[in-house]
Amino acid sequence: MMLDKVIEPDSLRAARDGFTLGLRLPWYRAIPLSNVELDEVLIDGAPVALDGIDFELDGTRLPVSELPSKTDQFWWVPDTATIAAQLPGLERGRDYDVQVTLSIYPPYIRGLRRAVRWTRKMELK
Repeated sequence: MMLDKVIEPDSLRAARDGFTLGLRLPWYRAIPLSNVELDEVLIDGAPVALDGIDFELDGTRLPVSELPSKTDQFWWVPDTATIAAQLPGLERGRDYDVQVTLSIYPPYIRGLRRAVRWTRKMELK
């Protein structure tokens, strides 16, 4: 597990009315998407509305609210997932403090909830 890679370096990209950001799985083996929860995303300390965030992995894009139903789709350790969020007003070329809190519930370890919070200063490209 490389916790310093939860937020993929240099992955903050401008998108229509918002941004995209690469995330890595903070665990040592694959996890079904149903056992992944995006708890919080902050840009310069301001929360980003989770109901406006999509999660994309292996070409499948879905609202984060649908992750609990994806029992048959796995996030593999070497894969980067991308979140796409609506947040108008961001400026290309400017540095932002990006914070993500991600929780995982490995189905093979009963009762375990691992929450990981990571912050990275990144330039919006």
